[in-house]
Amino acid sequence: MFAPPFRLRRLLKPTLALLLCALPTLSLAQAPKPAGPPPAAGVWKNLQFLPKDITKPALKATMREMAKSLNVDCDHCHKEPDMAADTDKKKVAREMMEMVKTINAKFPMTMKKVSCWTCHRGKPEPDPGPK
Repeated sequence: MFAPPFRLRRLLKPTLALLLCALPTLSLAQAPKPAGPPPAAGVWKNLQFLPKDITKPALKATMREMAKSLNVDCDHCHKEPDMAADTDKKKVAREMMEMVKTINAKFPMTMKKVSCWTCHRGKPEPDPGPK
């Protein structure tokens, strides 16, 4: 069996951990849309990653799953009462969701089970791993 050089192994573990972090959330975002009419055009003001026609129950379920995976409340990423306002945390969350989507697409062996929980395990910041 091929064993990568030490330096490569040292970089491979944190990179893989980071990539595996957001996949379950993406599987929710890509799940078949529940029955029911989509929201009227223009209801969602700042959806950039999730589908623009996502239903309110599906959006809430996705947000709830992310919040549960990080053990945070809505105000961790959102500025209430303007939930659509951009924040640095929302920008990072979008990048993480894109990362999860990419991992699940490129690595079928994950069976689309990689999610925020994979790395965060109920913590706002994932553990850095061994040094």
